[in-house]
Amino acid sequence: MEEKSIFIAHNDIGFIHNLKEEFEYSVSYHLDDYALTSADLNEKILEKEYDLLIVKDSILDAGLMTLNTLLNRMSKRPKRIIVLLSFISEYIISKAYEIGIDYISTAEINSKTLFNIIYHINKDVNLQKNKHFNLEYEIKHLLEMLGLKTRYVGYKYLSTILHDCYKDKNILNHGVMMFYKVTAEKYGVSKASVERAIRTCLKRSLEKQYNYFAHQLLGYDYFVKNTPSNSYVIQASIKYLREQNVTIINKLLWNEYNENEGIA
Repeated sequence: MEEKSIFIAHNDIGFIHNLKEEFEYSVSYHLDDYALTSADLNEKILEKEYDLLIVKDSILDAGLMTLNTLLNRMSKRPKRIIVLLSFISEYIISKAYEIGIDYISTAEINSKTLFNIIYHINKDVNLQKNKHFNLEYEIKHLLEMLGLKTRYVGYKYLSTILHDCYKDKNILNHGVMMFYKVTAEKYGVSKASVERAIRTCLKRSLEKQYNYFAHQLLGYDYFVKNTPSNSYVIQASIKYLREQNVTIINKLLWNEYNENEGIA
């Protein structure tokens, strides 16, 4: 999954540094550059293209009109623009809608909250792209969101186990040794090799970093132990994949219902 680039314009360098730390281990976004003043923003934002632009309203000389003028000067507009607003009114909301930007109140927002919001936006966008449930794609996307590194052979074993367990519930129901056995036979290695390779992949990929998606998926075990057991990750991942399938099916049914109602 290709990382998306972020540019932030904010007059608090501490906020920027904290946000950069939040994105340090993200597999979806990286904070590419920043501006501390309106002049910096006007100069730097035109130098390259960005996927996400975040702007604090206090550095815009004439509010959203300044931002609109700047966007019109850009050769390629960022795919998403978020303005951090210290004050919100009906006029500002209508102007934001007119320009085509998102806005967030800064009343109680910090770098971690903003990171979480952006993470959920990215997750929702990926879900909207899916017309049908594709197991191979969903497994690959899941492992990337977890931050697992493809250079470890355990990544390949884990991907195979998730595929087989999703397709055949009996493998998962028979316990951890069964899916090690099935995978070991496929690759001509021992069950111990499969278990060890997956454990190494999880440990090396997850240790010494904070991954918001992993925390949401694995909960207490990830937050406290940092490296949860292989079986816990597999069971949590299968549950997530089944939920994704249900969500996509429900979305398709809802869209079909709306289309039929429109025709009627």
